[in-house]
Amino acid sequence: MVTLSTIIVTHDSRDAVGRSVPALAAQLRAGDELIVVDNASADGTPDAVRELAPGAIVIETGANLGFGGACNQGAEAASGELLCFLNPDAVPAAGFRDGCRELGVSVGRDFPPMEKTWARISLGRMEDMEKAVPVFKKVLGKA
Repeated sequence: MVTLSTIIVTHDSRDAVGRSVPALAAQLRAGDELIVVDNASADGTPDAVRELAPGAIVIETGANLGFGGACNQGAEAASGELLCFLNPDAVPAAGFRDGCRELGVSVGRDFPPMEKTWARISLGRMEDMEKAVPVFKKVLGKA
């Protein structure tokens, strides 16, 4: 079974994770992981995530690193074969987890590893994603 690491980058997102985290956590399987990287929230976001998903990995950065910097931290902590990045207000619909697996497996047949990783980045501005390239190369053993 292919494992999925879902990374959510937050900043003052307590209300949003109250909707997204339960919907996501309900779909995760054994070996999957939810990683929440919090960019110095003042509204209790990390505690809300811990309450909603006790098995989640919560990384508190202590500063606002921006989307790219937080993605780097999440990717470094991830152990899954597939990486998926979600905004905190993205509420996964039924079948989300299976869809990620199917996309990852089909993309893996068609592209070499670096392109496969880019296909798994679902949200964010290109300039932020470019900051994440060094970490993705490290994760893929290409650094």
